[in-house]
Amino acid sequence: MFAELDWNLRRILDVLDELGIYDDILIACTSDHDDACGSHGLRAKLPCVCEEVIGVPLIMRVPGMTQAGAETNALATHVDLATTLCALGGVDIDDSPTLWGVDLFPALADPAATPRNYVFFSQDAAQSDLVANTRHAVRGFFDGEAKYARYYGIGGGVDRAGNVDDRPKLFGDDAAFEDHDYEWYELGDKAGHQGPS
Repeated sequence: MFAELDWNLRRILDVLDELGIYDDILIACTSDHDDACGSHGLRAKLPCVCEEVIGVPLIMRVPGMTQAGAETNALATHVDLATTLCALGGVDIDDSPTLWGVDLFPALADPAATPRNYVFFSQDAAQSDLVANTRHAVRGFFDGEAKYARYYGIGGGVDRAGNVDDRPKLFGDDAAFEDHDYEWYELGDKAGHQGPS
C-alpha cells in the first residue's frame, strides 16, 4: 500500500516539476491516524491513545522556509494544519475565530521551536458498528512527556495484553457524553485552551 502511495505522490511531484512550479508550491502530507500494526497485540485504527495510533507524521515542504530532511518533535493536531496553511496563505488568523489551531510556522522555520505545549484529543462516537459494543470513546491530554486518557463506552474491548475485557467501563449504555463535556473542557479553559483541538 505504501509503495502505491509513494508512486502516486511521485507522479504528482513530477507533474509539478514539468510545469515548472515545483519550487513555488507548498506540499503537505499527513493522515487522519496511524495503525497499531500489531503493537500491544492490537491491529488497525482502534480507539486508543497508544503512540502507534496517535503519532501521525506531518511532512511539509514550504519553499524558502523548510530544510530538506529537517525533523521536529513539536506537538500538533490536525486543526493546527488548517491554521498553519491559512497563515502561510496570508489569512490573518487573529481575525479568524473559527481557526482554533496553532500556527506551526515557528516549528517550520526552526525545528527546535515548540508552538504548542500540549494537545487535547477525543473520539466521542464509535466509527463503525464493529466497535459499537466496546470501549469506543476516549478523551485525553498529552504534553510530549505525560499522557492522560479517560475511556468511555459501554464495556468490552481488548486490554493491552490482547485479552478480551467484557467488564463495563466508566459508563453504561445510556451514558450521555454531554454530562462530562463541561467538566473536561473546563479543565482545558483553566489551562488557557482556546477551543477544541
